[in-house]
Amino acid sequence: TAEPAAAPAPRRKPSPGISAPVIAMVAGVVLLAAAVAAWFLLGAKPAGPGPTASNAKLAPLPPRIDEMPLPSTKPNSSPAATTTTTGGGKYRLGLNQPSPALQTWIRKSFSSVTSVQLNPLGKDRTMATHNFAVPPPSVQAGRELTLVKGEPSESTFAMSGSDEPPLPAAVDNSQLPCFPGVGDQGNLGSCASFSNVYYAASHNFALVRGLKKGTGQMRPEPLSPRWTYPMVNNGGDNGSMFLSVLMLLRNHGVPTMQEYPYAGDPNPPSNYLGWSTDPAIWRAALHNRAGDLGRFIHLDTEEGQKKLKAFLANGYLATYGTQVLGWEFQPAGIDPAGSATGNACAGQPVCVQCDSDRPGGHAMTIVGYNDDLWVDINGNGKVDPGEKGAFKIVNSWGNAEWPQGSGNTTGFAWISYDALKAHSAVPGVNEKDRIPVIMFNEAWAIVPQAEYKPTFLAQFTLSNAKRNEIDVRLGISTTVIKSPAKVWRASAITISDIDPEAVHDEPDLMTIGMGGPLAFDGSEQETPGTFVFDLTDLVASFTDPLPDNQYRFYLIVTDLKAGNPTTIKDFSITDGDGKVLAQAPGLPKQVDNDTMTLSVDTPLPKANPAPTPAP
Repeated sequence: TAEPAAAPAPRRKPSPGISAPVIAMVAGVVLLAAAVAAWFLLGAKPAGPGPTASNAKLAPLPPRIDEMPLPSTKPNSSPAATTTTTGGGKYRLGLNQPSPALQTWIRKSFSSVTSVQLNPLGKDRTMATHNFAVPPPSVQAGRELTLVKGEPSESTFAMSGSDEPPLPAAVDNSQLPCFPGVGDQGNLGSCASFSNVYYAASHNFALVRGLKKGTGQMRPEPLSPRWTYPMVNNGGDNGSMFLSVLMLLRNHGVPTMQEYPYAGDPNPPSNYLGWSTDPAIWRAALHNRAGDLGRFIHLDTEEGQKKLKAFLANGYLATYGTQVLGWEFQPAGIDPAGSATGNACAGQPVCVQCDSDRPGGHAMTIVGYNDDLWVDINGNGKVDPGEKGAFKIVNSWGNAEWPQGSGNTTGFAWISYDALKAHSAVPGVNEKDRIPVIMFNEAWAIVPQAEYKPTFLAQFTLSNAKRNEIDVRLGISTTVIKSPAKVWRASAITISDIDPEAVHDEPDLMTIGMGGPLAFDGSEQETPGTFVFDLTDLVASFTDPLPDNQYRFYLIVTDLKAGNPTTIKDFSITDGDGKVLAQAPGLPKQVDNDTMTLSVDTPLPKANPAPTPAP
């Protein structure tokens, strides 16, 4: 008769508190003995010559408070902006999950990263840690990614990076001059805007544009999450989805914090409800349009992690979603057989597992990785498979203590590579209620443009007390016909009930969660707003010959409900600097429960004359 199987090891629930702050270890093998001695002074007792972990354990974030509802499974619904108060700090969430149908559409419609080439920074970092007979090639910053629409097969994906060079063992992009600093979303559920706008877009744009913090006029000004959040939260402090924010970045860009300051206080409500109605701000935002969006997929595999690490080695940040209230932490330990780089992380909080029974949708940002960091996940005092390596992340809770009782107020933490898997590779781990720590096993790359200036802009002024009852589209044709040959729906001022099943392969038709039944400034009183939309992509997609060297541009405004008409006050076409090229006559006009199409003929810009040769 077979003996009964041993009961699974209990999950290591860390006890509250940590007896010392994060330990800063000195680099270099020569100083390792001193580092271990310092560790002893904190109360840790290594088992013989083997690796050591701190006896002081980091507490997990507590269970949900006040019966926090599950994150939404419907596009644009809004239960996730919940406040959790622990350890004297106030933690704010705000990430809503897409429905299964919408997530399937995202996977089909957006590009996956299949390979990453090194840029000059990545090449320098790699050559500093590896010996090459021939230096690895590099490409210009901003052109490192190979993107394929949809998701490749697993075999194709696994082979796609087979010729990529080795990477440095550790990188920390929060130490680069273009990192905007630890931010604080305050008391708003704006985490998706903070991770994608304040952190990733600010940093990645500054990196590609060669800006350096603290060098006079070249200092990168962080981009403003206030720009995106009111346009994607459905008219309340309701949180948002990743897709909503990313679509705004791609189609409309984002202004800087100086141009459009962020305030994390819900009072006044305009901080999270009001849209910008200043055309100068809309034009400024367009200079910071994302060039493309890419998904790092299969992050539960070594190949998926390698592509993400190559992106990080190139200096960039990536963003992801997680159920942060389910995180379980252990402090990084000291491995005498490991590297000084890994041991320098000793005592820092590492997420080693995520519980599905404590949901709390939150958007966060990956700033680096360390292959040599060790965390004793199963508590046996030995370095086991799956216990080495972690991604470094930054939160948007400022310098609040997180996790509770840890003494960690840096804003940073780690996610072990093993925590990305549905099943741990570490022996003896209780996997009850375990889920991968990163939602959908994907992270997002915001691909910046080194320089961007629009060619044609549509500027128009609308007025209505309920912005969610307006749908705006733009069109283009030759002057020979009187209806648009191509139509583009932007990410702002668009209806909020489009069925994702009906949009097929048209990402620009995807709804992003309008601003609710409010005026453009977030009040309940009808207020006009002037907006500037970029026509550059629409013009580039239109290839019909122009018999009279003129485009016919269209503004198509739909008012969705009777009794509350939309007033179209003006409509003009300008160049990238705001110079008016053509203006629609006969305005203002009203449209009520109907669609109105306005058109204006615009000549091609005249080329600058060639300079007269010197005699």
